[in-house]
Amino acid sequence: MPANNTYLQFVQEIKQQILESRYQAARLVNKELLLLYYNIGKMLNQKIRQAKWGDKVLQSISADLQKELPGLRGFSFRNLKNMRKFFEVYASLSIGQTVSAQLQPSKKGQTVSALNDDISIQTLFFSLSFSHHLLITG
Repeated sequence: MPANNTYLQFVQEIKQQILESRYQAARLVNKELLLLYYNIGKMLNQKIRQAKWGDKVLQSISADLQKELPGLRGFSFRNLKNMRKFFEVYASLSIGQTVSAQLQPSKKGQTVSALNDDISIQTLFFSLSFSHHLLITG
């Protein structure tokens, strides 16, 4: 194929599309992981409080998850503890309500400005990785 400007520009356009698609896929995966970790943290928090289990149950849950899903990564005792903390921190802040809203059907009657505020908070929240959230929540 001749290396003229039209051809080179076309290859660059394809390259740009590939890079943008990869970035979008990574953002969507990150969002799903944050929602999963928040939800698991919520489940752990509620169950541990209701059943009056100690934190040691997290070790058992982690081991049992490994048995159920061999090769599963990211659900160690430490990470389960972090997921619980992640939920506890964000549940008490307005951003926690935003994450909860992501798991619920859309709210009717919400003003456009409130929706815009939610969108910008959501954008910021979901643009950070779980490890960055852990650093922030200390």
